[in-house]
Amino acid sequence: MNGHWPLGLLFFGCFLLSDDRVIGVYADGNPDGLCGMSNPRGLGENKFNGALPEKGQYPWITALLENGKYLGGGSLIAPGLVLTAGHLMFNKLKTDIVVRAGTCYSELVTIRDNPPPESRQVFRIMVHETSDLALIFLSSPFVLKPHIQTICLPRPRKSFRYGDCKVAGWGKKSYRRSDYLNYLKVVDLVMVNRDICENKLRHKLRPSFILPNSLMCAESVTGWGITHGDEGAPLFCALERDPQRYEQVGIVSWSVDRDVPSTFTNLAMFRDWIDPHMAQVVSVPGNF
Repeated sequence: MNGHWPLGLLFFGCFLLSDDRVIGVYADGNPDGLCGMSNPRGLGENKFNGALPEKGQYPWITALLENGKYLGGGSLIAPGLVLTAGHLMFNKLKTDIVVRAGTCYSELVTIRDNPPPESRQVFRIMVHETSDLALIFLSSPFVLKPHIQTICLPRPRKSFRYGDCKVAGWGKKSYRRSDYLNYLKVVDLVMVNRDICENKLRHKLRPSFILPNSLMCAESVTGWGITHGDEGAPLFCALERDPQRYEQVGIVSWSVDRDVPSTFTNLAMFRDWIDPHMAQVVSVPGNF
């Protein structure tokens, strides 16, 4: 693939297991104190009447910057822990990476952002040995607020048949553009059967292509698609019992074109890898 993919701290929460079988952390910054709570009407002064996501609408979205330049997306799964794609963090220096939360703007735009975004330095980067995911341990945790919140994670080995799923990121407007978006885009997606996805990708890539077991597929239901720059961003889906609350089911891994499904690391397969680190960050902040 030519060297790249195709395309004193406070105790902030505890694990919960709700009737929706979603595991996450409590977040004091929202009315119900639960992970995955969106702000459907947005926050602050930016109002786009549905054309773009409102400020703070999906408050778990983070931007990863390398030496001040946009690198990719991530998600806040605990106040001091960010989840992203492994290939983004491969051979990266922690001193070069900054995590930015609470904004809809990339680093390419300098405006008065209200409520203001926050940034954190990185203490440690842990990349999965065989699959496309990584954990970023922050030097200090974010203080949870209405525009900075955590996203829920799915229970282990859960199967997905969602209808309302989204990806939010700053990827390029199209596959042929060279510039990243200045404002966060949201792509509406539906899950795609593995066999169907593999067959479509074989037509696009090569007849012998086999979809790795760690990946799952989804495709856009609108004109927007997953493009370069969206890697690391969360694939999150609305809970059936509470459509304003979301769980992250995947991480953008790679995509080759808008006419075929995009691939995502299946998070339900990696709870055994994620959970011990999340428990450590939540229960013993700062002790990594």
